[in-house]
Amino acid sequence: MSKCLIEKSSKGEDGLFNLIYLPQCEKELKPHTEAEALSMNAMCHLAEGKVEEGREELEKAYLIGDVWSGNTLAYGLTAGWFGENDDGKAIEIWRKLARRGYDKAMNSLGWLYCDGRGLNRSLRWARYWFRKAMECGNVFAVSNLANSYIFAPKGQRDYNLAFELAQKSANLSDPEGYNLLGLCYRYGYGVEKDLTEAFEWYQKAYNSGAGPCSAYNLAQCYRKGRGVPQDLSKARDLYLEAQAGGFPIDVNPDNL
Repeated sequence: MSKCLIEKSSKGEDGLFNLIYLPQCEKELKPHTEAEALSMNAMCHLAEGKVEEGREELEKAYLIGDVWSGNTLAYGLTAGWFGENDDGKAIEIWRKLARRGYDKAMNSLGWLYCDGRGLNRSLRWARYWFRKAMECGNVFAVSNLANSYIFAPKGQRDYNLAFELAQKSANLSDPEGYNLLGLCYRYGYGVEKDLTEAFEWYQKAYNSGAGPCSAYNLAQCYRKGRGVPQDLSKARDLYLEAQAGGFPIDVNPDNL
């Protein structure tokens, strides 16, 4: 699980937007184990709207020891794939996987502590799990940890460390790391404010597949002529793209 950094003028709470992924069917892949076959069938069922069948096969794969299926099942329980969210069950699964050293589960526990989803909100525990995941090689945890130092309550922020982590994330070729660097340059978090540099990182994030959040941030630049000549046509297209991706834009593109 991950969050994406956005400009503070948007409707995202505290400048963050939760990234929600939908089930994807990968029919061209060839399974090598029973668990892989079950998990692939599960994702195809879910992508086709066959919720009960998809969940049943993910559970079977998880029960025979497949950590990917367990992590995906837990994510689906928090993302509404199976109807109402079940954060408690997801936490139970992620705790078991984290004890087995699974970095994605550690990162997700950090996210839940950061959001107060099914757990008492705790910045200390969020950072603990993000660090553990990062130490195990989880790229997304690097950006999530950086976020926790930018959007923490006053007195618990560390913009210099956030910028260092953003650079580390970008060096790992994480599109969200590019987006994060754009935000740091936009507001001067741990680095001298530079709107041209911010635009270039937003552009790189967008071109690398950072999704609706980066489309929104880039649209803001084109709309206001920030770091790039104003281009309302490009801004409109990007706002519409962000909106189509589920981002809650606070601008009416038709009025540009």
